[in-house]
Amino acid sequence: MGTSVTMADDPNERSIRARQTVRVVLWVAIAAVVVALALANTQDVTVDWLFSDFGTSLWVVIIASATVGAVLGYLARWRRD
Repeated sequence: MGTSVTMADDPNERSIRARQTVRVVLWVAIAAVVVALALANTQDVTVDWLFSDFGTSLWVVIIASATVGAVLGYLARWRRD
């Protein structure tokens, strides 16, 4: 009988899974930090735009900024690939 290499034994498959695991762990850690920052910053702030301004909670600004940054980062990576 010959030996067969399963997907789990393939070095490339293990490398891909390891990178995916690291990526997921990093995203969870970043999300936890963003949530912790948002929970610690509940005061109201004024957001100034070029021609207007509005008031909102600081946690909304933190979450919105993190979301916009993540989307822009994803789009930049997607465009590069």
